[in-house]
Amino acid sequence: MPERLDSHALAFFAGVIDARGHISLTARRGQPSPRVRITTKRLELLGWLAKYSGTTIRTAGSPYARRGCSDHCQEAHIHTVRNSAYWNADGERAEIILAACLPYLIEQRAHAVEVLRASPRIAPTRRTEIGQALHRLGWPVPGQELPEPIPYVEGEPAEWPEGVRELRVVPPR
Repeated sequence: MPERLDSHALAFFAGVIDARGHISLTARRGQPSPRVRITTKRLELLGWLAKYSGTTIRTAGSPYARRGCSDHCQEAHIHTVRNSAYWNADGERAEIILAACLPYLIEQRAHAVEVLRASPRIAPTRRTEIGQALHRLGWPVPGQELPEPIPYVEGEPAEWPEGVRELRVVPPR
């Protein structure tokens, strides 16, 4: 794995967001703020995301009882703990990550564009602490203009985003 984010790692990052991510707007100090969250049990994947985004992962476990234990309990159940973890990026960090991943996103591209357009700080810079930290990790700082969503015509492949060599086309339902 490279020490800094390269184009292959960026495309992989975008693929994870596309497949498992939840992109949303939250309110921070009364302003809309983008958030990207990925929840999974795969700690290695979340650790990789955290390494290349300068964040941490959070784990959550909740004990609960499932039916089945009759060895030492009057009521039959199985003692178990549900484990999951999540990675998320908020605010400026989410803007930089979404803007950099945008050319590689397919399923969530239009939604990412909407969220970025609704954000008040559409173009973070390297002057901020977060911008500097992400730039050191290899993230490009986004420009002012955002590309339009990829058009989809039923039954025909969409235009390929710049830098993408293969595009998965979802057949019409």
